[in-house]
Amino acid sequence: MEDLLDVTEQRALLFLRALYKEERWWTEKELSIIGKCSANTTYRTLDILNELYFQQTNDLIILSKKYKGFYLKTSHSLYSIGKIESLFLKDTLCYKLIDHLFQCKDVSIKSLTDTFYLSSSTIYRKLQLIKLFLEKSGLTIDIGNFHLSGPEHLIREFFYRFYWHVIKSEKWPFHLVSYDELLIDYYQIIDENEFSITEIERLQFFYRLAINCTRHQHQQFLIEGPNMELLDDHFKRYSTYMKPFVTHLVPEAYFENEWSFLALIFVSNPIFLDHLNGYHLKIDWHQLHQTSSSLFATHFIQLFKQFNPEVMIQNEQGCLYKLLCIYLYVVIFSDIKIHHSNIQEFLDEVAEGNPLFFNQIKQIVGILAPIIDEDVPHFDQDYLLYNCLLIFSSAIDLTRLKKEIKIKLVCATEPLSEEYIRQQLLQLPDFNLKIDTSSQIPTEASEYDLLLSDIYIKKFALATKTFVLDFPPSERDWRKLMTVIGTIDTTN
Repeated sequence: MEDLLDVTEQRALLFLRALYKEERWWTEKELSIIGKCSANTTYRTLDILNELYFQQTNDLIILSKKYKGFYLKTSHSLYSIGKIESLFLKDTLCYKLIDHLFQCKDVSIKSLTDTFYLSSSTIYRKLQLIKLFLEKSGLTIDIGNFHLSGPEHLIREFFYRFYWHVIKSEKWPFHLVSYDELLIDYYQIIDENEFSITEIERLQFFYRLAINCTRHQHQQFLIEGPNMELLDDHFKRYSTYMKPFVTHLVPEAYFENEWSFLALIFVSNPIFLDHLNGYHLKIDWHQLHQTSSSLFATHFIQLFKQFNPEVMIQNEQGCLYKLLCIYLYVVIFSDIKIHHSNIQEFLDEVAEGNPLFFNQIKQIVGILAPIIDEDVPHFDQDYLLYNCLLIFSSAIDLTRLKKEIKIKLVCATEPLSEEYIRQQLLQLPDFNLKIDTSSQIPTEASEYDLLLSDIYIKKFALATKTFVLDFPPSERDWRKLMTVIGTIDTTN
């Protein structure tokens, strides 16, 4: 979505993220450096944010004070950066145009200029950007007649991600389909004792139903069903529940394709875990038929164990099931390149905060990529990496997956303090420390990342770094030591 923003909008988004990240007063100079712009441009951008983007709410405002700068004020704790970005993005012209093109019938340049009170040249310019944006996900739009073309299953998944992941809307975004009516239909159709999903999963399901119904109202239907070679008998069990959700708007010729698509969403989504108590059957079927998804998931688990023989995978079968699902999803929707904006931020955060974990998962994804390449010529590797990191972060104790830092502790001035300091160090939750004291004689194979001592030892060939502290260590000593250990932890 950020690809569609103009220079001013991109700068405004940078300012928003900075103002939210640190709850303090920001000077004009600091923001101008972030935005790579003049002081006048910074002031003008902040005015636009307040006047245009935050006018829809009184709970969010950028305060300005002389000699202090700017401060993002929220009136309560419900405003995350995701919601703030959502409010911002929903007010951009490109979002409004994409939303309008999806939901409205009989679109024309005149109707767009009348609706948005803009010149036709401005509309055309934005439509060209949207066209390029869609093409990245294997879709095209004819600006002459506004017909959206491409595989129907990709069109629907594109708009699901657009509304759910990108906009993160807490308000029901669909005009042609009523949430309340969907809820009534749901409880009439579904026996929650047999088919139970969480409230969030149900809302995701309703988004998909609304997108399907909108396409049906526009006389757009799935002309092909899913590739059944990828799917197991688990799929048929879900299809039983999905059939009643296909409405009378769908011609009989497309009826099976439509309920199959809904069932496909469940069996390829790692969130919907074992609601029919059958994921073991799914795993067994894929392993019996030696499917690509089974090879991918099984090898992923095996490689992770090879890298980390002492790390226990909690609910290994559940982890295997989720990997099966994400493989199916990535293959089926391989062309889709739209995803929520914080994926890259998450990848950067994990890479910095737990580089060993990040690099292992990334390496495994790279090793197994040829398996996916056999099914699809290209896929969103970052999206796969993102999901695999999330799957394993919920299946293992990440504190066990830290680089082992070997420390040699030598206290000459106060030898009795060694064990006390060692115990203090071992209580640090963020590091995997192996600490030898002076009583342990190093072998020829012993090499240490850090020599920690109360005196400076000029030559200690077995240690890469040296840190000197007094006993008892001051708060400043501990703070500096944490910084030094942190630099060792992020070194591969």
